[in-house]
Amino acid sequence: MSNEFVESVVAHSEGVSYPAINPSVLGTLKIPVPPLPEQERIASHLDEQTARIDVLREHTRKHIARLREYRSSLISAAVTGQLDINTFQARAA
Repeated sequence: MSNEFVESVVAHSEGVSYPAINPSVLGTLKIPVPPLPEQERIASHLDEQTARIDVLREHTRKHIARLREYRSSLISAAVTGQLDINTFQARAA
C-alpha cells in the first residue's frame, strides 16, 4: 500500500472506465521491503502478539465453558425447585 507501489500499479494499468493491470506485469513490479533487521523485529512482534491472542482465546474458551456449566446448573436448580427466587429478587433490588 506504499505510495510508490500504488503509483507504479497505476502507471502500468490499462483502461479508462475500469483500469486494470495484467497479472504478468504486476508480478514484475518491485515491492519495497524494510531492511532484514526491521523485518525480524516486525516478525518477532507479530509472534508475541499472536501468542498473547492465543492465550486470551484459551481463557475466553474456558470462561465460556464455565458460564455454560453455571447456566445449566441454574436451570437444573430452578426446574427441581432447589433455587430460591427470593434470593435473586433481593439482589436485584
